[in-house]
Amino acid sequence: MNKICASIFLALLSLSIHVAGAVLSNTNNEIYIAISGTSTAYEPVRFDERLVWRPFCNTDVVQINYPDPEYLVKFKMTGPDGKERTKTELGKKFGSAFDKVRRYKDTINGSHMGNITAQGGYDRSEGVLSGPLLPKPEELFAMTNAGVYTLEIQMQMFRIVKGTNNWTREMIRFDPVQIKIEKPLGK
Repeated sequence: MNKICASIFLALLSLSIHVAGAVLSNTNNEIYIAISGTSTAYEPVRFDERLVWRPFCNTDVVQINYPDPEYLVKFKMTGPDGKERTKTELGKKFGSAFDKVRRYKDTINGSHMGNITAQGGYDRSEGVLSGPLLPKPEELFAMTNAGVYTLEIQMQMFRIVKGTNNWTREMIRFDPVQIKIEKPLGK
């Protein structure tokens, strides 16, 4: 019985966690990402609301570099009917070079690196996240029908490791998370 309980526990840990609407990724190198809407931390997020993300780390203060959108994040969306949605022109740019990244230098050619600190744990009582913005789901995908859509988001970034004589950057790729997006009738 203990092996079964342990297996179930490990399976649950491998899923993204929904906390007060914000979706939390699995932890990778002690860091995890929270993603929510900009005006509410509850799901479903409106189709015309921008998304916001922020990294957290419960054990340390970690400096993070994150690349331009074509390297940073890739999206996939399924509609209320379960069928995959077509990306807009903007949606096609996000994640277009995601799978080409294996190390920091793979993003250097013309890429700008943003900086953010991962520290502390996500606190659902704070409400809306503060952090870098992502586009509105309706700007990324053709969302023609009313209903609840599922947006899959996968992100990658670089943990800055400060050595005595140099800094290195370790790539961190998070497992995909899913967030519910709603398009009301008449919109």
